[in-house]
Order: sequence, then C-alpha cells, then structure tokens
Amino acid sequence: MRYPKQATFAQLNLLDSHDVSRFITVCEDDRDRMELALLFQMTFDNYPFSMLAQPTLTAIEVDMYEMGNQAARFIVQRIKKPGLQTQSFCTTPILIEREST
Repeated sequence: MRYPKQATFAQLNLLDSHDVSRFITVCEDDRDRMELALLFQMTFDNYPFSMLAQPTLTAIEVDMYEMGNQAARFIVQRIKKPGLQTQSFCTTPILIEREST
C-alpha cells in the first residue's frame, strides 16, 4: 500500500516536529543510538512510514484492538476498586517481513 506524497510529507513533518535536542540528550549525544531509536519508532506497530521507505522496512505489529480492550477493562476495574494495584498486559507481536530483511 502506497500513501500519497502529501501524506508522506505530513508524516515527515510530524517526525521533525518532536523535541530533537532533548532526544539527542536522552541518547547521550550518540547519533547512531538516536538513528536506531528513530528507525525502531518508524517500524514499531507497522507505522505507515515503514511501507514508504525504500527498501520497505520490516516491522513489528501489535494487536491494537486487544490492547485497547484490555486497557478499557483495567480502567473499569480501577473505577470499581480505586485501591487496585497497577496491572500489566502482554501481547504477542507479529513480525512483518519486508524488503529490508
């Protein structure tokens, strides 16, 4: 699936609008680390940019419906029992292999 150029440019503008200087600081001024983190960000949850890059990037997909369902369940439980301890939820990711593999 290919996105129109305007959508691609809008996504790149969003990436550029983040607090880059703070991100570099978090990465301890290591540009290689920052680039790897950015690449991971673009491939996690099958982000649309992963399909726009050439070659297309292998990505990880998470079942967002199930994650949202569990989050809603946790919220309802917390409303019913405010003292309830924080809960966690694990989901099995799916590897989507593309040209970069």
